[in-house]
Amino acid sequence: MNLQQMANGEFLHAYYIEYDEDKKEYKPRKRFRYKTYDDTQYRESRYSPQAGHDTTKSTVSIETSAPYDFKTYDKVYLVNNDVTLTITAVEERQNTPFAMTNLVFPGMRKTSPKRLHLNKDDV
Repeated sequence: MNLQQMANGEFLHAYYIEYDEDKKEYKPRKRFRYKTYDDTQYRESRYSPQAGHDTTKSTVSIETSAPYDFKTYDKVYLVNNDVTLTITAVEERQNTPFAMTNLVFPGMRKTSPKRLHLNKDDV
């Protein structure tokens, strides 16, 4: 259990599925905690690439302080939504306040939160 994730309010569960470029396959999944970042949170939209063929697309942005090296085109499985999404952008947050964490665990290694944009075309 990552105590920093709990201090940041990251209570939802997900799995990180990293793609191995050398072997051209996905590595075993790793569990982490997250919280939603954008106001609309989880969104589904329908669009028609061809007339008569509706397609559903799910998008969400999440924030996590998990110690993984997230990369674009890796996958994230959101347990609560039961959906697997592709990472389209990784945003490293700078100058984040860790006031509560610093007070409670002064010797703990700090991990800067990352914002992961999943299935977003407009990042």
